[in-house]
Amino acid sequence: MDEKKYLNFTNIRRDLVVLLCLTITGLALAADNPFLRIDIPDSGVLKYNGEYYLCGWTTKGYMYCSRNLVDWGNRTKAITHVAPWSAYPYNDDWIGVSDLNYVNGVFHHYFQIDNKIGHAVASSPLGMYTEPVTNSAFALQIDPNYFRDDNGSQYFYMVKFPGGSQNAIYGQTISDPATLTGSAVQMLTALTGTWERQPAGSTPINEGPAVFKYRGRYYMLYAANSTTSSNYSIGCGEAATPMGFANSGKYSAPLLTRTSVGSGEINTMGQPWVVDGPNGFEKWVGYFAVYTPDGGGRYQCVDRIHFFDRKLTVDGPTSRYTAGYHPGPAKPTLLNLFDGPNGALPAADWTPLGAGGWD
Repeated sequence: MDEKKYLNFTNIRRDLVVLLCLTITGLALAADNPFLRIDIPDSGVLKYNGEYYLCGWTTKGYMYCSRNLVDWGNRTKAITHVAPWSAYPYNDDWIGVSDLNYVNGVFHHYFQIDNKIGHAVASSPLGMYTEPVTNSAFALQIDPNYFRDDNGSQYFYMVKFPGGSQNAIYGQTISDPATLTGSAVQMLTALTGTWERQPAGSTPINEGPAVFKYRGRYYMLYAANSTTSSNYSIGCGEAATPMGFANSGKYSAPLLTRTSVGSGEINTMGQPWVVDGPNGFEKWVGYFAVYTPDGGGRYQCVDRIHFFDRKLTVDGPTSRYTAGYHPGPAKPTLLNLFDGPNGALPAADWTPLGAGGWD
């Protein structure tokens, strides 16, 4: 078979597979968003050992768990804020904007209270998390985000209020997860005359940074416009280095913005977080959004990230009402957490292939 005929045959076979998938799904399969129908305005998610852990505003220090990024189980109390560095005694109802990380055998939980950022650690993802420093906050002011590069260098991103009249994103080097170094550098500010200032003249807001790396490039997802506005949307900035984010590297249009769906719309999207999917190959962005057909709460949802060369795009926002083919997170080839006693293989799940042991 010559090359042209072979390529045509390959394309036909591919199209038939896609058509079969669409036929089976009834041409209307969509990711089941929102996946967590509980009003959680801001959250962070950690993937560790095949499981996902979610904590944030309104969870009151409790952690939700999932094995597939879509179905979330019972809550477990993971952190209680007892340090006296808040302006006045806040209870756990005020623990919010969590950023969860696993670094060198220790779990780190950055959180926000009273326009200040706290830092707590634990030996397991479910805590209990305790604050190693109790007499002062870790940083000022809100929306913490820790990032560790492939070479071990570490960075911390947050939102400050320059001049008291805007929210801007800053970045800073960090020698270890508990020690900021150098000075915070202003990176992203809302641009006049763009989608970030709707309506015109509104307070300039860039907030909720989420930084990750792909094929040697660095990406920062962030939210712009007022969090009380249905125009609140998620954008992207791209840079060559972790400290190189600037307004010049922003995409000209938002990744996720208000969209009509069914009898209502999806709007007010913010506080993004990025994780690898269960199969380890896909990347997914989570965020809160208002789904008007589902009662209008700020619910958690997740959509898949795609790259065209190095240009980032998102298949979203989606919900169960979204037409077309939008599959949820793919399962891994091997799905077991090896969570028996001392990491043993559960006997009911595994059988040796040979009499002498595992083949």
